Amino acid sequence: MKYIKNILLFLLGMATMLIVAELFISKAKVIEYSLGQYYEDIGKGLPSDRTSLMFTEGFGIFYTNSDRYIGEGKGSNGPLRKSQSKDTIRIALIGDSFVESFQVFERNYFGSIAEKILSDRYHEYTIDIQNFGRANFGLNHIYAYHQVFVKKFNPDLVLYFLSNGDVHTGPPTPLYPYCYLDNDSLIITTDYPQRDIENYKRAEKWLSNSIVANLVNNARHTIRKQDMAAVLFGNVYNWFSEPKQERPILDSTYEVAPIIESIVSKVDEN
Repeated sequence: MKYIKNILLFLLGMATMLIVAELFISKAKVIEYSLGQYYEDIGKGLPSDRTSLMFTEGFGIFYTNSDRYIGEGKGSNGPLRKSQSKDTIRIALIGDSFVESFQVFERNYFGSIAEKILSDRYHEYTIDIQNFGRANFGLNHIYAYHQVFVKKFNPDLVLYFLSNGDVHTGPPTPLYPYCYLDNDSLIITTDYPQRDIENYKRAEKWLSNSIVANLVNNARHTIRKQDMAAVLFGNVYNWFSEPKQERPILDSTYEVAPIIESIVSKVDEN
């Protein structure tokens, strides 16, 4: 009975600790709930009408509007809404996490700076720069996202931002719109494996409601990227481990994949 009692006290203590941690971390905003949410039209998207605080890889506060992108939205009642005139020029920015820029304050975001410069230069227009950046977007995702989602907002100009890795074709990021070649036809799809959808929806219930679940999930991703010992001991681990191999320099004779050529040939004139 004493053994059982100790087990019960331990479980009660663990539960109490987790509840206190959940309340403290959520109120202190040390880490945010998951920013992912599943939608039927685009798959994994950003939450609507939510202000988030980010400490990882920088420090920023950002707002995702009711139109499900960062900043001001056409249908948003959020704090960043401004009046639109008939002379409004909407510029959509699409790219990966460099464009998304979660860890940058809005006043320091390059899109906000560009919007101010253009507004000061062209007083007769209302300049509206829209942030459609999403982490892990390659060109196959960027083009598909443009066609199935960004076009709905009728931007006058669309800018694709690409880093070197974005033009190397690899497996698509799960639950993101993507395109592929079927013979010579470029196919855009949001038809995801049902198993991936169900798994993500189950995880979403926990990750959107529990800070502790997010901490555990982040730890799981970190451990998948490197050894447990490296996570626990940091730079000390490097003293006893084999030196890291330098990343190979990309081949200067790299040939552009056919799907990239197909996407570029179909990009709208704006």
